[in-house]
Amino acid sequence: MKLLLLILIILITGCASTAEISVDEPTKDFRQKALNNIDIQTCLGKGGVIKSVCMFAMPYCVQTFIDAGKKCSDSSDCAGDCRLEDDFVNSGTNTSGFCSTNSDPCGCYQRITNGKAEPALCVD
Repeated sequence: MKLLLLILIILITGCASTAEISVDEPTKDFRQKALNNIDIQTCLGKGGVIKSVCMFAMPYCVQTFIDAGKKCSDSSDCAGDCRLEDDFVNSGTNTSGFCSTNSDPCGCYQRITNGKAEPALCVD
């Protein structure tokens, strides 16, 4: 029960808008620099949206992929990555995955390359 409560608290706080989170000046400056490096017109022109991603809520152009969820054995089969996002397997295992939903770089996943699982990683 305590674990369930902890997960619920993490999910709720993770959904808070970045304006509500108190951050120091270096983080604000870093976010502004990241935003300045995004070509907003190109992002929007490709169907992307500027979103705050990862633990530090950095601005990023996130594009949704048309082949999201398609079965794959390599990222060359997808507009994004070929990956597993839930049930990880041992690195080097022959397996297939699914094309990623979007270009958000954050989260835990395992890329599939040439039909083999790479080590799982968590990006935040």
